Amino acid sequence: MAKNIRLARPARVALCALLALGQAHAVSQHNGSTTDSVGSLDQRFEVLVDGVAQDRLFAVDIVGERGIAVGGMGRVLITEDRGETWTLESPHTDQALLAVAMAGEHILAVGQSGVAFVRRWGQPWEAVATGTQERLLNVALHENGTAVAVGGFGTVLRSSDHGRSWQSAAPDWKAIAAARGGGDDRTGALSEPTMFATQILPNGEILIAGELAYILKATPHRAGWTLVHGGAKASGAIAPSLHDVAIGRDGSGFAVGQEGVILKTIDGGNSWQQKPTPSSGANLLAVERRDAKWVFALGMRTALYSRDGGESWQPLQALDVGLNWYSDIEAVSADGPLLAVGHSGRVIRIQ
Repeated sequence: MAKNIRLARPARVALCALLALGQAHAVSQHNGSTTDSVGSLDQRFEVLVDGVAQDRLFAVDIVGERGIAVGGMGRVLITEDRGETWTLESPHTDQALLAVAMAGEHILAVGQSGVAFVRRWGQPWEAVATGTQERLLNVALHENGTAVAVGGFGTVLRSSDHGRSWQSAAPDWKAIAAARGGGDDRTGALSEPTMFATQILPNGEILIAGELAYILKATPHRAGWTLVHGGAKASGAIAPSLHDVAIGRDGSGFAVGQEGVILKTIDGGNSWQQKPTPSSGANLLAVERRDAKWVFALGMRTALYSRDGGESWQPLQALDVGLNWYSDIEAVSADGPLLAVGHSGRVIRIQ
């Protein structure tokens, strides 16, 4: 009897695969000619950690003085001085760790084949079962112990004990697709959309985002998910995937993804407005605010910045952010510097 093998659909390559398919080649530091405004930005970028081409960091999180970055082959870096210095830990897995989240003393990392690891700061890692073998592409952790992990083929998991035990929390994807008019599902995205991003807001509301430009929201006191953005384009084409979502305490924030798409919210993710992009063919992987005005979006050989709170955007060529890939960016503190991670095991700081 033939064994059924689940194949990833060509139009739905997971984030970690995008970073592995020959797009992770290191290049020399670039300081090419730029306009005066962008040139001054170049001085605000600094390489803190630089490895070799085979080293890859996919995610970073910072809480107070402490931070952690994770990547390929179980690579883990930790800092206890807001990213000034980093220590390489011994790998506890040979699987790629694709996302990491911190809350107080608790740390949670997830990755390929549904792996998940938990620890308290300074204590050993502990492997935990997630009940899935799908790639887990992002994870969020709240101080109250709530955790959410998202990944391939519609996978959404939820935990109430800082990630030690997990249950499926996937929306009814078929019902959502039907409510949006259904349509041609040759890629399978309608019935099993990969989710690339998740965030738990301070009030406990949960956001997930991914294929079809879907953004869904769940509230602490109401069961189920509400679709707040996404679906097919007016032309009937498949809407671009969203790879990251970041909303601040003031309720304003952004989602970014394929085709250079940039969405902005000012009401905690209940509604979204698309902003013009100078890079319509870009693949944006991460977005973060430095303060109320400065916003940075990084991705595959693409980097953008805004000086007006995300209303307008310009290309950025500081360091090599427009020539290589960076997959995550995190604020060190309110109105403080940002840290980004990516190719060659790099950690960079944006002042």
